[in-house]
Amino acid sequence: MSPQITLDGEVYRVDDFSPAGKEVIARLAFVMDHIRMLNNNVAVLNKAKNSYIEDLKFEAVEGKSGISISDFFDEA
Repeated sequence: MSPQITLDGEVYRVDDFSPAGKEVIARLAFVMDHIRMLNNNVAVLNKAKNSYIEDLKFEAVEGKSGISISDFFDEA
């Protein structure tokens, strides 16, 4: 079975494209993969950013109260 590509709801067989068209399909696939990778990187960086923000909030609470919250979680 020949690979297929869907454009505007229409399904086309890749084998039906000219060599130039196949090259464009390959470039499109590369760009789409790269976008997917960058989106994954953004998700990881957002998760790290949110963690850093939570750490800063935690630090701010300790600074205002003068009480080390981590002391409540340390085992005796």
